[in-house]
Amino acid sequence: MGLTYEHIQKIIDNIDVTIDVNSVVILGGGKYKLMTCNTKWATFGKQLSLKEIVDVKHNEYITIKSTTTPIVGEYLLVKPFFYYGTFMEVNKELIMQKSGIKKFPFVYLHLNSSESYFNEEDSRDFEADCNIYFMSDSDKKNSLTIDYFEDVIKAMRNLISEFKKAMINYSAVAELTSLGSIEDYPVFGNITQDLGVVKQIFTDNVSGSGLNIRIPFYKDFLCSEC
Repeated sequence: MGLTYEHIQKIIDNIDVTIDVNSVVILGGGKYKLMTCNTKWATFGKQLSLKEIVDVKHNEYITIKSTTTPIVGEYLLVKPFFYYGTFMEVNKELIMQKSGIKKFPFVYLHLNSSESYFNEEDSRDFEADCNIYFMSDSDKKNSLTIDYFEDVIKAMRNLISEFKKAMINYSAVAELTSLGSIEDYPVFGNITQDLGVVKQIFTDNVSGSGLNIRIPFYKDFLCSEC
């Protein structure tokens, strides 16, 4: 029997990280605009095939720095990192990793996810009610709400789409009755307490989107895939 976090990890491992570039525009100064219809989760400051991303226009282009002229073809994004646990546990892990390119973007499964089990005759094992957050770093101090959406949230919604594709193709997932609901978080990790005092849950400034979804899993998927 697989645990919920093990299933989610396998789904993330199967997310398609390729970016299809159909044309290249030379901007000068070692910068190149890679034209693509799907920028996926590319964001400023991250890497595309080991090249620094300096600008992104959602589902139009990705601008990179390069010492050589790029060509049309496939490029690779860094696979999103995966965390699971309570807010406090995950915050500790994020603090321990100082480098942003080694922790962003990330997919975070909030524990504990309630699990409803089927009877012994059913081929399904259980259904998990999952709260999954798709997050990347943001410039909290200097950003307007529209900036959060353009710079981070649209990219994280793309990541959710890619996660859903991988989930549907994952052999351990049974038939889904819904693809869940999505909520956006321009500033994630802040809660308002009594008297309007705001407490930040995560030390890092992060933005993104949350997916609330019930996922049914088949029995014995680990053995069947050996």
